[in-house]
Amino acid sequence: MATLGRQLEREDESHLEGREGRCCPGLTNMHALLVKNLLKLRRNPAMLLFVFLLPAIQVVFFCISIGQEPRGLHLGMVNYEPGNCSGPTTGCVLEELGCRMFRSDERVTFVQYRSEAAAMEAVREGELWGTIVIQSNFSAGVLARLGGGGGNTSAAMGQVAAHMDMSNQQVGLSLQRWVLETLSNSTASLLSTCRLPSTLLQEPVLWMEPVYGDSEPSFTEFMAPGIIILIIYFLAVALTGESFISERAGGLLERSWVAGVTPGQVLASHILVQFFVMLIQTAVTLSTIILGFSIPCRGPIVWLAVLTMLQGLAGMSFGFLISSLCDSQAVAMQLSIGSFYPNLLLSGILWPLEGMPPALQYIARFLPNTLACQAMRDIMLRGWDVDRPEVYFGLISTSIWIAIFLSASWLVVRIKS
Repeated sequence: MATLGRQLEREDESHLEGREGRCCPGLTNMHALLVKNLLKLRRNPAMLLFVFLLPAIQVVFFCISIGQEPRGLHLGMVNYEPGNCSGPTTGCVLEELGCRMFRSDERVTFVQYRSEAAAMEAVREGELWGTIVIQSNFSAGVLARLGGGGGNTSAAMGQVAAHMDMSNQQVGLSLQRWVLETLSNSTASLLSTCRLPSTLLQEPVLWMEPVYGDSEPSFTEFMAPGIIILIIYFLAVALTGESFISERAGGLLERSWVAGVTPGQVLASHILVQFFVMLIQTAVTLSTIILGFSIPCRGPIVWLAVLTMLQGLAGMSFGFLISSLCDSQAVAMQLSIGSFYPNLLLSGILWPLEGMPPALQYIARFLPNTLACQAMRDIMLRGWDVDRPEVYFGLISTSIWIAIFLSASWLVVRIKS
């Protein structure tokens, strides 16, 4: 009888040890969690394909719509110079310079008016973006100024009065730049055609080759690094923002706790699966914006890719934090959208930090995307490497935010479990 009791006790102990071994967190649990998360992705292949292509779609929309020069702008012209602008447009012709210098092109279309009052009324009615007025002595004033004589009177004679509609800043500034470039280029062309010394064109500033960037900078290139970060970061937030919520609603999270899975393993399984998705998104985004639209990357593209993936990990970690804090998808969505606009407006993506008040600049530098955006901009436009503080500060800042988000997520999941 005693022998039978000892045998039963040994069987009970071995049975308990087997149960403890099966329930103990380890590689088996991690494998099961990874398979479960991969199966969730495979069940909706159309949605998975959309997630892979969404970054490319957003990049295409951005590059096509943002940063291009406005075209087809209507500008009024009131020309008081004698003549009917029927003279030749080429050759050394020193009369009717107003007609010769200001002609319609693909960017600006001139609409002729007989009086300044009629042109101004068209501007007020929104039919024109502005009007320029060429005085009757414009050609004489230009020649007198090129000849170096006349003083203030001849300088005033060679001027053009421009009345602009500045309600749209980008269009107004584009037209102002076009008028100045047209005057400068037309005058230089006149001097060249008439075989006059180019030194007669007295420019107050001699613009040399830029140290960084192009002579004609593009707003698209300025915005591109921030858009890359914005797409990767917030797509990662969207991918992971409901992970715990859906599992909690389906009872999967409770089953994992009963099986002995730890919060760290749950986080690790989601990170590994979503990291695979993020790698494809990063490759698609960078390939589309650099190869598809020829946005320059003058620095090492390896560090650009590393910084992009770190930003994706930061967004993924922030999504885990939102998912662990919120009990419903509606609240998680509101929190995600609420965090989107502060990052967009304060991270230097739309506007340089130098345009903000000093106190706000200090706060903005501690946001997850600010230093990373500047580091990516320095890599792409300045060609800097990781040995520059501006670049590795972006890497360090992103890594710190990843650690903060993951630690907070782990703590919240542990408390709720």
